[in-house]
Amino acid sequence: MKNKNFFLMIFSVLSLTVIHSLTFHSAVLNAQLSPIFDKNKIGYIDSTGKIIIPCEYDTELNFEAFTVGGKMIIDFRIPNMARFQNGAVTVKIPRRFFFSHSFTYAMLDAKGKYIFEPTENIIYGLSEGIAIYKRLFKTMQKVYDFNFTYIDLNQNFITEDVFSYTGVFSDGIALVINDDGYKYINREGKKAFDIDMSRIGNADIELAESFSEGLAAIRIDSLFGYIDTTGKWVILPTFKSAFPFNNGLARVFDGRYYAYINKKGEEITPYEFTFANNFSDGLGLVKSGDKFGYIDTTGRVVIPFEYVYAQSFSEGLAVVYHNGNFVFIDKQGNTVINRRLDYARGFQFGLAKVWRNDEMFYINKKGETVHQIISRNRYRNAKSSFRN
Repeated sequence: MKNKNFFLMIFSVLSLTVIHSLTFHSAVLNAQLSPIFDKNKIGYIDSTGKIIIPCEYDTELNFEAFTVGGKMIIDFRIPNMARFQNGAVTVKIPRRFFFSHSFTYAMLDAKGKYIFEPTENIIYGLSEGIAIYKRLFKTMQKVYDFNFTYIDLNQNFITEDVFSYTGVFSDGIALVINDDGYKYINREGKKAFDIDMSRIGNADIELAESFSEGLAAIRIDSLFGYIDTTGKWVILPTFKSAFPFNNGLARVFDGRYYAYINKKGEEITPYEFTFANNFSDGLGLVKSGDKFGYIDTTGRVVIPFEYVYAQSFSEGLAVVYHNGNFVFIDKQGNTVINRRLDYARGFQFGLAKVWRNDEMFYINKKGETVHQIISRNRYRNAKSSFRN
């Protein structure tokens, strides 16, 4: 009896350890970090401004210039793989041999720990426990893109097939492209379904999009419709342009105006907006004439058309241009962060990127400065290069 109780106790401890480990790993993979830069290196901070991953990894940091309200704004661009997605990021590690150098790539979690150890190939785009694996073909002189496939967190390839394009998984399905054209695969790497063409005819698929909220947009004969995750047409192709579903609605375009439809293809709003964005945080950013406002999922205007510039809601707040200043408003249209800013981007991972006096920095939802993103000198140098 003592031995039985002892083994039961050991089993319970091991079970709790495994559960705790899985829960911790899941929590880490749900965390997200924001990029910062020191010289030519990239690192990442959490929402409090604490440096979690030091600036010690290489990245292709490019700048772009645009004008808002007569002011030139310089923003940075980094590869998508260098942005946190589903709690993971891919970093580029320099490797030097005498007079030559190359790189390896690793995937890190939000604690800076390896999800995938350094490899000469690139692993990125983690979604639903599966990452994109990009094999590289190398010669002494050059590195070529070779092909793409998928790998799971146990480092097993889910398919032996390779593709010229691989999308991230959504609703258990990923969009891929090979010599046969567009198709969708499941998490086992098998073809998920055949698209039902009985209602369409023998037309070719001209374009396919990834799934979002159980539906994917497909273009046939220059018109878009939507299929479900079994390949059946839910909304037949009738739209000039169609976009992903968010909050149960999708924006569609008739060549002149935008409208929103539900998952039955029914119009929630008429074709009346000169601009519309995907729903976010339960509200849609729309433009009537030359002014922006916001509607809810019933099509009701909840924030009037009074802004010459506005962004979609993110994490409960949105950036608008009001009284000569970029401010943050809540879902009732109240100004909640009002600092003298040259420009601002919406909140992501608890931080918002803002510009003021040739400085780019993060603020929190109290409007407090949390961390500088790029040194002021480097920002000014980038700005000067565009002026020249």
